[in-house]
Amino acid sequence: MKCNDTERLITAFLDGELTDKERSEIIEHLSTCQHCRDEMSSTSDFISLLHSSSEIILTEFSPSPASWKTLKQRVIEEDKKSKPCIVNKIEKLIKVQPGKTAWLNWRTITVGALVLLLSVGLIFTAPSFLKQDYKTLAANISLSNPSVQEIINERGIATVNEHVIDKIDDRGHTFVVLINDPDYILISEVNFETEEVVQLYEIELNDDTKQTIIDIAGTDPAIKDFLEQGAHASEFEIYWGYKFDDVIGQDGNVQQQGKLHFTGYVKFELEERSYYSYVNITDGYIDSAYTPLVISPNSIFTPIAFIMHLLGIIIIIALALQNKILMKITGTLSIIFAVMGLLCGLFAVQWVMTNLIGTFSIPIFGSIIGAVGIKMNTTGNNRILSILGTSLCIIVFILDMIFFMTGIIVLEPVF
Repeated sequence: MKCNDTERLITAFLDGELTDKERSEIIEHLSTCQHCRDEMSSTSDFISLLHSSSEIILTEFSPSPASWKTLKQRVIEEDKKSKPCIVNKIEKLIKVQPGKTAWLNWRTITVGALVLLLSVGLIFTAPSFLKQDYKTLAANISLSNPSVQEIINERGIATVNEHVIDKIDDRGHTFVVLINDPDYILISEVNFETEEVVQLYEIELNDDTKQTIIDIAGTDPAIKDFLEQGAHASEFEIYWGYKFDDVIGQDGNVQQQGKLHFTGYVKFELEERSYYSYVNITDGYIDSAYTPLVISPNSIFTPIAFIMHLLGIIIIIALALQNKILMKITGTLSIIFAVMGLLCGLFAVQWVMTNLIGTFSIPIFGSIIGAVGIKMNTTGNNRILSILGTSLCIIVFILDMIFFMTGIIVLEPVF
């Protein structure tokens, strides 16, 4: 996944609206891209600040439940009294003449337009108002819970996030992220029907949690082998996430139930090699495990890949200018590019985007050079070599794709 795609999906990632595949791709990209991690952190802080500000405003200016009940009763009473009057006004708006159909005057049009405008406004504003209302209620229920207050007081926490997940499951439950620090997370599960906190979820990045992350990651055969060679864990992080599962309820019907989980990240290092892993701490399994560096970046084939890339550009430009010398050796050149493309695909560093461009372009340039030779030479050995070189370049391009996607290294294994 590229930086542009990651930045576009950051908000959906934080709100838990992505598929498991998209989350894994973003998590994998974040592990190697400092810029996107900074963007993720900034967006998370901004959303938390925005939610906190909105909820404070609603809390301070929202009317009390008793006010709503009083207003509702007055509306009902006024409605009963005003019905005849309203009917009379409607009759005046629509003038009916004997023997003619009813026609609308300017007042009717004006009133109709205003009603339509207000209706459209309600459609767009009511959902937002209701969403903020349930978020405020969920936050208040969580903060009034004695266990939550005890934790906040014990840890001396000055600021609480009160980030409410944008969805309520079929049981009437939702989650409120109260604390989301780098080394500590506290989340409450709120039941709107009973207006109480049904469960608290908390995790601290202490030695026990780190060991749990290492133990789960160590179930991967490659990481286990890496640890046996003397690798050590150098970095840890914890995250939270949630999803909605279809569960058969007590009544036999399928209902959506929210499920919260914690994810742990660990980086293992040994000399210049490293291995990253993301594990589901709650359920005890590995989300993903991979190595960002296949072999040492000092491989001689890494600079050769870029040299061949530049050489291919120069040769194609020369052929476009109809250089007679190069025209006679296009077949040989295309075969050379096929061989070098295969070697660079095998041994150049594969997990960096710039190397991807520099490596994959070699067989592409070779196939273009060979195609020019086929077109310009109708007979002779050069045409035969051009056909052979073009075919080899196409095969090498496919092989390079396989090498890149699977991380296959023939002469130097990953570990």
